[in-house]
Amino acid sequence: MKLLNNIYYFFRRKRDQFRNLRRWLPLVWNKYDFDYSYSIDMFKRALLDQAEFMESDRAVGVPSKDDAKRIRTVVRLMEKVYDDSYSLEYQDKLKELYGDDVLDFGFEPSEFKNMNQLVWNYKKKPNAEEIDKMHSKLLKESTAKQERAEKLLWKLVSHNIRSWWD
Repeated sequence: MKLLNNIYYFFRRKRDQFRNLRRWLPLVWNKYDFDYSYSIDMFKRALLDQAEFMESDRAVGVPSKDDAKRIRTVVRLMEKVYDDSYSLEYQDKLKELYGDDVLDFGFEPSEFKNMNQLVWNYKKKPNAEEIDKMHSKLLKESTAKQERAEKLLWKLVSHNIRSWWD
């Protein structure tokens, strides 16, 4: 009986290893070493694989399903943080206040010969100073919110990761 269990385990393990290879190969193949976002993507993939296992019938830990939910919550926060969702909120608020074209820009000749400079189109409007102040204010708020979310994300990971096993 033990021999049959060992044979069964061997083939099941090989199946799982090939499945892992098939799932991870595109991620590893497209990875670059100079950009942290690929490391974040690999960490997210590992967490999602772990959550999937914890939700399966193969998980034996009592809190596994709750841990899987927590992992998925962390991954959602990770996606929001590293897609800059919070730091770009200021753009939506500016558009809401001043119209959809508030963040359009154009190029104008600069003081250097044969060079152009990028200029916000709102700088040509009569209320440009007001928009500029609001732009700065909202950008600071969004940046602060982004930083808080990133700190919270890694605090959650640090607090929970040692208990995420089955």
